Order: sequence, then structure tokens, then C-alpha cells
Amino acid sequence: MTEQVLYSRKNTNIEARRANFETLYNAVRATAVAVSNPNAAAMVATPLSAATNLTAAQLLGGLIVWDDTAAGMAITLPTAAATVAAIPNCRVGDYFDTVWYAETANAIVITANGTFTVVGDTTLVGDANHRGTLVRCIITNVTSTTEAAVALIIGQDN
Repeated sequence: MTEQVLYSRKNTNIEARRANFETLYNAVRATAVAVSNPNAAAMVATPLSAATNLTAAQLLGGLIVWDDTAAGMAITLPTAAATVAAIPNCRVGDYFDTVWYAETANAIVITANGTFTVVGDTTLVGDANHRGTLVRCIITNVTSTTEAAVALIIGQDN
């Protein structure tokens, strides 16, 4: 009986998180327009081996690869203002996807920067088999001086 109760609680937590994500996703999806990569025709990899502040160009490049030697390396997102400025004709609801890929067994932590917030588990896990994580970045405000964006941690492969 105890296992059934624990399993039920775990499912409730998952369902609640899924419902919260779906609500946010559907609210934005109604007006979202995918942003083509303004920096290149294909993904541009950004290799990281130490804690860093990403630039908007690096984030828009589409691929972040980390190979750190210390667990818990902090990767700070660019400001929402810098990201909005880097997207031609940026509108509320525009979004782009970035793949975060581990080449190490160490985890990293995605850190918010001002009005560029993070939704989901901010610790991305690495392992000997490598892991990838999809992060969808959605522009939520383009008004000068109050720009805002959300980075949704979609999930990690296993």
C-alpha cells in the first residue's frame, strides 16, 4: 500500500508540472512565431568549459556544448534586452530552440539574468553517455527597457 501511495503522489506531481507547462506553452503558442537563426544557416556550437555569461548570439546559435571539469558550473543567460535586440523585427511570442549538450559527466546550472527567466529544472545533468536538453526561449515583452523572455527547460534525453 505504501508503494501505491508514493507512486500516486509522484504521478500527481508530474501531472501538476505538466499542466503548468501546458498552460504556459498554450498561452504563448497562440501567437508564437518561430524565429529563424539570424546568425547562420545552420546551428553554431558554443563550447563551454568554465562558468560564463552567454551572449545573445551564442544562445541564438542553437547549440551549447559543455565540457566542464567541476560540477555545478553556472551558465548565465544573456539579458532579455540583448536577446530581443539580436532578433530582427522581434515580437512578443517569438521563440527559438537551443540544444544544450553534455560532453562530460558533470552537471551545469542555467542561471537567469534579470528579465530572462528560467522555467523548469535549472540543473542540466551530464553523464558518461552524454545528454542533450532542449531549451525553448520565448520572448514575452519587447517594450524598450522592459524586455522579457522565458527559457523553458523542455527536457533531457536519457
